[in-house]
Amino acid sequence: MTKAESRAVPTGRWDDRRVFASYDEFAAEHRAEHLNPFNRWCAVVENSLAIVGVVALLSGRRKAGLALVGSGSAIGGLGHVVEGNLPRALHDLAHPIWSVRADFAVALATIMGKRASILDELT
Repeated sequence: MTKAESRAVPTGRWDDRRVFASYDEFAAEHRAEHLNPFNRWCAVVENSLAIVGVVALLSGRRKAGLALVGSGSAIGGLGHVVEGNLPRALHDLAHPIWSVRADFAVALATIMGKRASILDELT
Protein backbone atom coordinates (compact mmCIF):
# COMPACT_ATOMS: atom_id res chain seq x y z
CA MET A 1 0.00 0.00 0.00
CA THR A 2 1.40 3.37 -1.00
CA LYS A 3 1.50 6.37 1.29
CA ALA A 4 -1.32 8.05 -0.67
CA GLU A 5 -3.50 4.92 -0.40
CA SER A 6 -2.90 4.67 3.33
CA ARG A 7 -4.20 8.22 3.76
CA ALA A 8 -7.42 7.30 1.96
CA VAL A 9 -8.19 4.54 4.49
CA PRO A 10 -10.01 5.92 7.57
CA THR A 11 -7.95 5.33 10.69
CA GLY A 12 -9.98 7.24 13.28
CA ARG A 13 -7.33 9.94 13.64
CA TRP A 14 -8.25 13.63 13.89
CA ASP A 15 -6.74 14.43 10.49
CA ASP A 16 -9.06 11.98 8.69
CA ARG A 17 -11.88 14.52 8.50
CA ARG A 18 -14.96 13.53 6.62
CA VAL A 19 -17.31 15.90 4.85
CA PHE A 20 -21.01 15.09 5.17
CA ALA A 21 -23.40 15.88 2.34
CA SER A 22 -26.44 16.20 4.59
CA TYR A 23 -27.62 16.13 8.18
CA ASP A 24 -29.13 12.68 7.60
CA GLU A 25 -25.73 11.30 6.65
CA PHE A 26 -24.15 12.98 9.67
CA ALA A 27 -26.88 11.70 12.03
CA ALA A 28 -26.45 8.12 10.80
CA GLU A 29 -22.73 8.32 11.55
CA HIS A 30 -23.46 9.91 14.94
CA ARG A 31 -25.89 7.11 15.87
CA ALA A 32 -23.20 4.58 14.97
CA GLU A 33 -20.99 6.21 17.61
CA HIS A 34 -23.58 5.51 20.34
CA LEU A 35 -24.26 1.78 20.14
CA ASN A 36 -23.11 0.98 23.68
CA PRO A 37 -25.82 1.59 26.34
CA PHE A 38 -23.24 3.12 28.69
CA ASN A 39 -22.26 5.64 26.01
CA ARG A 40 -25.91 6.49 25.32
CA TRP A 41 -26.56 7.15 29.04
CA CYS A 42 -23.39 9.26 29.18
CA ALA A 43 -24.94 11.34 26.36
CA VAL A 44 -28.08 11.80 28.49
CA VAL A 45 -26.03 13.03 31.46
CA GLU A 46 -23.81 15.17 29.23
CA ASN A 47 -26.79 16.91 27.62
CA SER A 48 -28.54 17.44 30.96
CA LEU A 49 -25.44 19.04 32.48
CA ALA A 50 -24.95 21.17 29.36
CA ILE A 51 -28.49 22.56 29.59
CA VAL A 52 -28.12 23.40 33.27
CA GLY A 53 -24.65 24.82 32.60
CA VAL A 54 -25.89 27.13 29.84
CA VAL A 55 -28.72 28.34 32.10
CA ALA A 56 -26.16 29.03 34.84
CA LEU A 57 -23.94 30.93 32.40
CA LEU A 58 -26.87 33.01 31.18
CA SER A 59 -27.81 33.83 34.79
CA GLY A 60 -24.35 35.16 35.51
CA ARG A 61 -22.97 32.14 37.38
CA ARG A 62 -19.91 31.77 35.19
CA LYS A 63 -17.88 29.33 37.31
CA ALA A 64 -20.83 27.02 37.97
CA GLY A 65 -21.85 27.11 34.31
CA LEU A 66 -18.37 26.30 33.06
CA ALA A 67 -17.99 23.53 35.64
CA LEU A 68 -21.29 21.94 34.58
CA VAL A 69 -20.55 22.15 30.86
CA GLY A 70 -17.01 20.85 31.43
CA SER A 71 -18.22 17.98 33.60
CA GLY A 72 -20.82 17.03 31.01
CA SER A 73 -18.20 17.05 28.26
CA ALA A 74 -15.91 14.85 30.35
CA ILE A 75 -18.72 12.36 30.95
CA GLY A 76 -19.57 12.33 27.24
CA GLY A 77 -15.90 11.75 26.44
CA LEU A 78 -15.78 8.88 28.93
CA GLY A 79 -18.69 7.22 27.16
CA HIS A 80 -16.83 7.41 23.86
CA VAL A 81 -13.64 6.07 25.45
CA VAL A 82 -15.57 3.07 26.80
CA GLU A 83 -17.11 2.47 23.37
CA GLY A 84 -13.67 2.89 21.81
CA ASN A 85 -14.53 5.65 19.36
CA LEU A 86 -13.30 8.88 20.94
CA PRO A 87 -11.12 9.89 17.96
CA ARG A 88 -14.03 9.34 15.58
CA ALA A 89 -16.43 11.21 17.88
CA LEU A 90 -14.13 14.23 17.90
CA HIS A 91 -14.87 14.66 14.19
CA ASP A 92 -18.39 15.76 15.18
CA LEU A 93 -16.90 19.01 16.45
CA ALA A 94 -16.62 20.09 12.82
CA HIS A 95 -20.45 20.27 12.73
CA PRO A 96 -21.41 21.66 16.16
CA ILE A 97 -25.08 22.40 15.42
CA TRP A 98 -25.68 19.02 13.78
CA SER A 99 -23.78 17.36 16.62
CA VAL A 100 -25.99 18.94 19.28
CA ARG A 101 -29.14 18.04 17.36
CA ALA A 102 -28.05 14.42 16.83
CA ASP A 103 -26.82 14.11 20.42
CA PHE A 104 -30.17 15.26 21.80
CA ALA A 105 -31.92 12.74 19.53
CA VAL A 106 -29.72 9.95 20.95
CA ALA A 107 -30.40 11.13 24.51
CA LEU A 108 -34.15 11.38 23.91
CA ALA A 109 -34.30 7.90 22.43
CA THR A 110 -32.31 6.55 25.38
CA ILE A 111 -34.64 8.15 27.92
CA MET A 112 -37.67 6.88 26.01
CA GLY A 113 -36.19 3.37 26.06
CA LYS A 114 -35.69 3.03 22.34
CA ARG A 115 -32.85 1.07 20.80
CA ALA A 116 -30.24 2.50 18.44
CA SER A 117 -32.12 1.18 15.38
CA ILE A 118 -35.17 3.29 16.33
CA LEU A 119 -33.04 6.45 16.37
CA ASP A 120 -33.35 6.68 12.58
CA GLU A 121 -36.92 7.87 13.00
CA LEU A 122 -36.01 10.62 15.47
CA THR A 123 -33.34 12.43 13.47
